[in-house]
Amino acid sequence: MPATRDSPFHEWAKQQIAKAVASGGAAVNTVIISEASVRVEKREHFARHLENIGLTLLPLPVAAALPAARSYARYLDRLKAEGKPAKSKIPLGDS
Repeated sequence: MPATRDSPFHEWAKQQIAKAVASGGAAVNTVIISEASVRVEKREHFARHLENIGLTLLPLPVAAALPAARSYARYLDRLKAEGKPAKSKIPLGDS
C-alpha cells in the first residue's frame, strides 16, 4: 500500500478510482505505476493491489519512455518555476 495516505488527496484519489472502475473501468500504464510507487515499501505487492481495486495495468512500449520522461520533467520544471515543491501531492491534472 502506498505510503502517501497522509496526502490530502488520498481519499479524493480513492473516490475517483472507484468511480472510474464502477463506470466502465480504469487503467494505468507503467509510467503512472512507477510514479505512484516511489515510496511504496513492498513494491512487489503494489501492482497486485492496483489490480485488486479494479485497475487494468497497461504495458507501455519502451519507445514511449523518453517522451513520457520529458513530459514529466517539464511538469516538474513548471512546479519549480511556480514555487511549488517537486514532491507536490497535487494530482497531475492541476494545470
